[in-house]
Order: sequence, then structure tokens, then C-alpha cells
Amino acid sequence: MKKTKIPILLAAVLAYPSSALGDFKGGDSFARLIPSNWIFSSIGGGDYFAQNSRLEFIVNSPLANNEAHLIWIANSGGYDQSWFMQVDVAVGTLALPDEADVQDLSLGVFPSDDRGIRYLDVGMRHIRTQGFVDRGIAVFDTRSYYQERRTNASAATLRLHYDRSARTITPSWNTGKGWEYGGPRDLVAWNMKPSETFRAILFARNRALNPENAKVVSGQAWFKDFITGNASPDIVVERSPSSELKDNKGTVSFGTVKTNSGKVRKVFKIRNHGTAELKGLKLSVLGANAKDFRISRLGKDKLAPGAFTTFNVLFRPRDSGKHKATVYLTSNDKDESSFEIRVSGRSVD
Repeated sequence: MKKTKIPILLAAVLAYPSSALGDFKGGDSFARLIPSNWIFSSIGGGDYFAQNSRLEFIVNSPLANNEAHLIWIANSGGYDQSWFMQVDVAVGTLALPDEADVQDLSLGVFPSDDRGIRYLDVGMRHIRTQGFVDRGIAVFDTRSYYQERRTNASAATLRLHYDRSARTITPSWNTGKGWEYGGPRDLVAWNMKPSETFRAILFARNRALNPENAKVVSGQAWFKDFITGNASPDIVVERSPSSELKDNKGTVSFGTVKTNSGKVRKVFKIRNHGTAELKGLKLSVLGANAKDFRISRLGKDKLAPGAFTTFNVLFRPRDSGKHKATVYLTSNDKDESSFEIRVSGRSVD
């Protein structure tokens, strides 16, 4: 496939005019790049190529340290709105024969007038230490706070989201097992001005003690589907321990019990996998046999991103036969404002 090299734009970041507040939306599949949307810089032989509908990190010169930075300057995120940004990353099977060989792909954010003192990123990191390759999701901010979650995955979706009411940025990631969250980072210390905006940076690095090991070829490491948008909640309902339910699909069976004396209790978990507060949570049960399914109160009626709460459903029939009902869970999730859980059970004398 023909390679499309990203133009190297040496214009200073600080000199680029900020876009209007409230205009934080857009995306790029990396199949094509608009030069005015990005500022590119590199260290060593690190470079990017737009190919295969993604942005591949390639090391052209076998130097000990290689970096590539791509700063997204169009549609910058305003300080007075909640937003999220995310990107898919992958790090292939790399030969890391030396101690301290490392490669990482990160999604970062910084204010429009500063990228050195105020900075936060989340990334997929591979490093060789003590004779083995350690893979993990790493979160780093410039206040020397470092967090790492080990994983065997070689690909992930990385996400950062900003909560305007709490003035925090929260990192999250998904390696195929659902969203996981790092702790919110308080931006009070950033001392941002209302006129400032946030800018995203895609950062790729490869470092090796032996320069011959520094080369990264096409297809080994890449970014894909960089997207941004307004923050929004996302409700996920699970059967304990972790079986995810689909809205108005399938039925949770409570089995067979004895009439009047038998009972079965099942636990359900509600998670917010979104980027904004999930609130207005309410439970109800309707249907011809609603009286046979009793629901407990929710532990919380609103959930921050990454938070969860539980509730119980008790099946205790008074009449013999088949029993059916629907548990309704309402919230401010626009796509699933009324989440429906069908329940059933059978009683015998």
C-alpha cells in the first residue's frame, strides 16, 4: 500500500490560535490527515505514516531513543464543557533483548499554552525488566504521579475525559474486558484560565540500550480511530459477578421454588462506563406477576464514571405456575433511558 507521510509542521504550538470554546468534536481515521489539524515533531528517528486506515509508528533511524508527537489543534476542548477523547492503540510482538528496552503509545492532554508543566497521559507500555517483558497500561502526570495496571493484552482503547463541574480529568482504558478507570486528576493545580483550551497529543516512543534494537517497522505499533465528543453517561447492567445484560433482551430465570415458602434472591450491578455522571437512577417492576418479584432500593441514585451500585430482586411467589415481570431501570442515559430486564420464575405446590 502506498504510504502517506505526515507533513512535518514546525510551527510553534503556542503560536497557533485557539479554536472557539464549546467546539470539541471531530475525529480522524488516519486514512487521510488534514495538515492544519495537526502539529508533528519527533526525536531521533521516530516517525508516523498514515496507512492501512491507521497511523503507524515507524523508526527510520536505529538510534537509541525515538519519539514521535502529534498534537491535535483543531476543535480544541473548552475549559467550560465536559468532553472525552479516545484512541485505539496496538503494540505488536517486539524483540526486546536488552534491559530497559521500552515502547509505548500514549494519549495525552495539556492546556493550550503549556505542554511541559501541566500534562496527563494514559498509554500502553511494554518494557523489558529483569529478563522478561512487562506489559501494562500506564498513567502519568507531571506531578510525578504514576500508576500502572499490568495486562497481557497488546491492544487497547485509551480514553481521557474531563468533568467540568469537578474540574478533573479521568483516564480509562479497555483491553477487551470492559472499561477500567484510573483515579480522577484534580486540575486545581493546573491554574487554567477560562480562555484556555485542552489539546490532545498522540505520543509514541521506542528506546533501546542497543541502537540496533531501536527499529520499529510498519505494522508493529499504531494508533487508530481517534475520536472526541461531548461527555455522556453509559449504563451497563450486570448479573453478579460479571455477566453483562442487554436491554430488553433475554430473560433472567429465578428457577423453580415452592409456593408461599420458597424464595430466590439475585444480585444485579449497575455500572457507569461513560464519561459523564449517570444520574436519575430509579427502579420499578411491572407486569402481570410484578407482586412476585420484589426489588430492593438502589445503593446510589447517581454514579460517577467508573462507579457502580447494586440492587436485589427477590422472587417469592404466592401462587403456583409460571411468573413473569419486567424490571425497569431509568436514568439519564440517552440511548438506554429505560433499561428493561425481563425476569421469570416458576412455583409449585
